[in-house]
Amino acid sequence: RKRMNKMLYKAWNLPDSTPFQEAANPSDDEARDLTVLGQNLDKGAYAHGKSGWEDFANDMGKVYNWHIISKSKHASTAKNHIDKIVGFFSKIDPVLGKKAANA
Repeated sequence: RKRMNKMLYKAWNLPDSTPFQEAANPSDDEARDLTVLGQNLDKGAYAHGKSGWEDFANDMGKVYNWHIISKSKHASTAKNHIDKIVGFFSKIDPVLGKKAANA
């Protein structure tokens, strides 16, 4: 979980990350912002091991892909950020990068 926190910290501190820190359109059934991912980490929502990492990568990808798919005003920034996030995850495991990219 410590490495997940580091990953979240990196995403939080990317340039122009404010729109992704707290969603204007929150959802009850999926993570749409980095704050929810942090809350999920605090609650222990991501299991230890590969399945937890896959869920975390998927949720992180959803944060950015939601903006891209919905063509929000932050879509171009989201595209830049998702590329960086995919790179972060791919350093750990290429499968995680794909999970984030395709979320």
